[in-house]
Order: sequence, then C-alpha cells, then structure tokens
Amino acid sequence: MNSDVGRLDPRARRTVAALQQALTELVATTPLREITVAELCRAAGLHRTTFYKHFRSVGELAAATVADLVEQIAEPEPAEQSYRTWLGSVLTYVEDNRQGLVGTLGPAGDPDLVRTVCDELVHRAERSLASAEPANLRLSVPAAARMLGFATYGAIEALLAGEAATEDCLDSLPTLVGELRPA
Repeated sequence: MNSDVGRLDPRARRTVAALQQALTELVATTPLREITVAELCRAAGLHRTTFYKHFRSVGELAAATVADLVEQIAEPEPAEQSYRTWLGSVLTYVEDNRQGLVGTLGPAGDPDLVRTVCDELVHRAERSLASAEPANLRLSVPAAARMLGFATYGAIEALLAGEAATEDCLDSLPTLVGELRPA
C-alpha cells in the first residue's frame, strides 16, 4: 500500500474501506488468488485507477486487511500480561473479525499472508518464552516458540472455520497437550 491507512484523509479511508468490504464479500465465494482487480473494483463501485492509487495488487489489499491482526500480534505485551491473556485478545479479535479474515487467512487464503501471521506468532511466542524462562523446557526456546506459534495459528484457523470459539480454544490447550499420548 502506498500509505498508512490511519494517516489517509477521510475520502481515501472510505475508498480503502470500500475495497476491503468488497474483498470480504468476494472471498466468501471466490478464492483470493482468483479475484481480479477489475472484479474487485466492480464490487466496490470504484474505478481501477482509484484502486491503483492505494494498492499494487489484490494481495496487497488482502495484506492491509490482516494488518490490524499482525499489529496486534506484534504489539509489546505489558510485563504483567500472561501469554494466555494475550492469546485470548488475539483470538477474540479473530472471532470478531472472522468475516473479513476467513478469505484471506483461511484455507482458500493467501499462503504468504498465512506465513506472515505465523512468523509473527512464532516471534511473539519466542519473546514470551524467553522472558518467562520456563522450567523443564526440554526444547530450545526457538523450537518451542515455533511449536507454540504454529499451534496458535491452528487455533486461529479453527475459529475461522467456525469449529471453535475463543474460550474453547483457551480452555482446551492444557488438556490437549496433557492428554497427548503416542499411538
């Protein structure tokens, strides 16, 4: 995107909002990778040149729609906030914004956006694990962070698929990990 949405004038913010809303509607029936700029502009009631004033591609618009989630993931946590509290706020955000995120991060979404979110989740988990220095951790912090980050993405995907709710995910994590046994 050419500029930060928060710093855009009101007319430009309305344009970006219209494009994001059109994208949200289109991904409900069409995989993200198949949506064209022309189709998106028709749905938003905007001209292609208007689109290109703000974005270079549909993928860049999709990235802008998940930017708030990525920003929330990357936001520094207060020292007193637990990982569980932070995770609850992220999962609640996903649940509240499911319609706009399902097409960009769900199964038909953009793999690059999914990877961006996963990388942020791993980085966040690594920061939390490094500061907590958990006892009995038999993995390196980076390895444990990768496992925790991708598991967190699994919870996000379960929310996007409508298979779980935030509280169910939070309450089930200790049980899932504690009850896993070799087959």
